[in-house]
Amino acid sequence: MQPKPPWRQRKLEYIEHLRDASEEVLRVSAADKLHNARAILADHRRLGEVVFVRFSAPRDSTLAYYCLLDDVYQRRLDSSLAAEVHATVEALLAASGSERLTELPVHSAEELEEWRQRRSARLSP
Repeated sequence: MQPKPPWRQRKLEYIEHLRDASEEVLRVSAADKLHNARAILADHRRLGEVVFVRFSAPRDSTLAYYCLLDDVYQRRLDSSLAAEVHATVEALLAASGSERLTELPVHSAEELEEWRQRRSARLSP
């Protein structure tokens, strides 16, 4: 079994896949990401910034990923589902005091290692 590609690569490939995916695939993806974004937002309201330690990538990468997904849904879906994704992503950005991001950040190996160490320290009992 081969190891998974790095997080950033997997997310960029998924976003690229959505650019040409069928409307049915887009709707399923948007529904899934809406549920996830709502859960992140609810947890952020309850726990604050610590919510981001559960993710495999730093906070700005996670937020950028949701912005990029939202961009695809806004361009390709004309539906209330896309509007709900957009509203939820905007609320998450506002709650976390972030600007809308237009690309996934590139983190150095040192930054990612620091993130992993902080994440491990916070997730340890």
